[in-house]
Amino acid sequence: METKIQNNYDDFDRVILEGENDGSGLFSPFTFICVLLFLTLFGLLSLYSATFDLAVRNGFEHYYYLFNQAAGAVLGLVLGLAARLLPIKLIRRSYYFLSALTLFVLFLMLKPEFNINGVLYIKGMRIISPYVLSIFSSIMLISGTTQSISKLNERHGLFYGAVFIVLTLIAVLTSLTCGYGEYILLVMVIVSMLHASGAGKGYSLLALFFYLATGLFILFIKKDFLSELMYSVMPVLDPELYDHRLITSQMAIKDGGIWGIGIGHGLYKLGILDGVESSFIFSNLCEEIGIFGVLVIFLVVFAYVFLGIRASQRAMRKKSFSISGAAVGISMFILFSSLLNSLYASGIFPFTGILFPFFSYGPGEMALFMFISILQYRYIHLMGRPHEKA
Repeated sequence: METKIQNNYDDFDRVILEGENDGSGLFSPFTFICVLLFLTLFGLLSLYSATFDLAVRNGFEHYYYLFNQAAGAVLGLVLGLAARLLPIKLIRRSYYFLSALTLFVLFLMLKPEFNINGVLYIKGMRIISPYVLSIFSSIMLISGTTQSISKLNERHGLFYGAVFIVLTLIAVLTSLTCGYGEYILLVMVIVSMLHASGAGKGYSLLALFFYLATGLFILFIKKDFLSELMYSVMPVLDPELYDHRLITSQMAIKDGGIWGIGIGHGLYKLGILDGVESSFIFSNLCEEIGIFGVLVIFLVVFAYVFLGIRASQRAMRKKSFSISGAAVGISMFILFSSLLNSLYASGIFPFTGILFPFFSYGPGEMALFMFISILQYRYIHLMGRPHEKA
């Protein structure tokens, strides 16, 4: 078999790898750091632009939301760098703690005093949107317990059955406490991980059908589903039957045009569009930087995803199914969250509550996005070292 010269991700020394192109060194950890820096810094700038007037109207300093978001980013960075000191095996086994923590938070969210619009509040303090924690813990649970789902046998069947039950419980509680859109996002991430974790198409399709059936069951017990759907899909003149924020969001997107009216010059954020710092951050982006600017942002998001998938492919080649699944799960989490938030603000996806990673306000969520990005960096770094075994 012919071998080709490849740049090592670590130091760009020339090393021998099979089946890769000479230009692969461009997709290095350094590239990922540049992508992450762009998303983080431009996300903070965009958030400040969307919230400085909101902060003043709420009686805070104009930089209040920016400061909280930046503090979340720093916290996630510190925790991520600290986690780099831990061995991969220990990180893989963190699903014990994460699964228990997630279930505790979701059960806590069943109490109305802790659940405010799908966000966990404790003593009036905003903590986190639990669906972000649910998806992260599901990623770690799958990657930590399935070196290869395709190698299931009778001896391990009971264990993997228990894992599947925990995943299902997390998904159902997420839909009941956060929303149906968060359930869809979680299922999309779980199913996308299965193949990368070593499962065949049969296992992935079986899981998909199971979660579709579970989702249909949830529709029957969620009384507000039809009204939530009607708000987005069939707006009418009666203000009691549609979400006026959606109409305003679409107007902001339209007024931004191709090039936008300039960062900081948006009008809809001045008390016209509620939720401009969270669910409708995409609308403010479109108004201020236009469709062209938003396309640039998505190109950077796609670069983030591509680098993760590239690391997953290398992990598959090394039979490191745990890293392969985790890299895909993190990538799909960022990609699907960005797309669904944008589609909701555009009036295409009918379920609210999903944040735009690195852009929407949420210090706890920002910390977790930063943490999983540092974890993704480590996976890319490890898989770029041709003789490194996970």
